[in-house]
Amino acid sequence: MQYDAVTFLESLFRGPADASIEQGSPPTAYPSTQTPECQVVPPTSSAVSPLLQRWDGESATLIAWFQAERTRLPMEPFRLTRWLFISNPAKCYASLQQDIAAGPRGVRARMGTLQEDLRLLREYLEQQL
Repeated sequence: MQYDAVTFLESLFRGPADASIEQGSPPTAYPSTQTPECQVVPPTSSAVSPLLQRWDGESATLIAWFQAERTRLPMEPFRLTRWLFISNPAKCYASLQQDIAAGPRGVRARMGTLQEDLRLLREYLEQQL
């Protein structure tokens, strides 16, 4: 049997043969007889910034520490662990800040890598004092 990739790919974009689309109406994810159930959650007032409210407790603590201690972090190359040498600290800190900005659903945050890097950085700084 001959496989026709173009025909297959085009079939993915075609709707069912018996589907009728009303002209002038925008496509919706829900049938017209149903409405989606939504729950509006009012914002909570808190002393913690909205960015940290989304993170779990330990992550929020590490992020708050990193942002508070940013000016005290070393700007010269240093060895964070035996296997990790930070040759460009400014670039490393910018990368950590970018990971924080990606939020708790960011790849490095979900894997725990961001939290581990912040933990190691905090331990390093505490040892230097």
